[in-house]
Amino acid sequence: MSAKATRTEFHDLTDVARTGARIALPDAEARSRARYRIAVDELIGKAAAEALFAAEAPHFPGRLGIVHRDFPEMVARGYADVALTQYHLISYWTRLFPNHFELVPISGAERFFIKIAFARTVDPLRPRALKAFEEFFFGRARDVYPRYDLARMNDAEFAATLELD
Repeated sequence: MSAKATRTEFHDLTDVARTGARIALPDAEARSRARYRIAVDELIGKAAAEALFAAEAPHFPGRLGIVHRDFPEMVARGYADVALTQYHLISYWTRLFPNHFELVPISGAERFFIKIAFARTVDPLRPRALKAFEEFFFGRARDVYPRYDLARMNDAEFAATLELD
């Protein structure tokens, strides 16, 4: 997870509230927001987290709800000054639009991670196509993920069954 801004006066999460910046966050109903809140509370403390979340940018025209897909537009159009989301997403934005975005890693955030999962349909319309896609995906993911800043997986994690709650 990372904070991101257009040319930085932000070096960590506490800089956002201190500078009066507006931060793009997922809507309160989004599960990711709850995970971010837990992580931010642990990283900078509850009082600083309150100030950070109080600096949330409001919704912008054309959106009923805010999710991570809206963050690049919010920052690029000036609706927000900074966004908080996963490292690999911001890494992607900075590669695509290096003049608009900057990646600012959050120290200590590496201990808060999200599992990446692949779901299989129970009754596929085209079973051969499903098998071909899985072979392709699992044959490439181990090499491609690290190149694009997605989490590395060890042999035990890669292609392991993920237990659902």
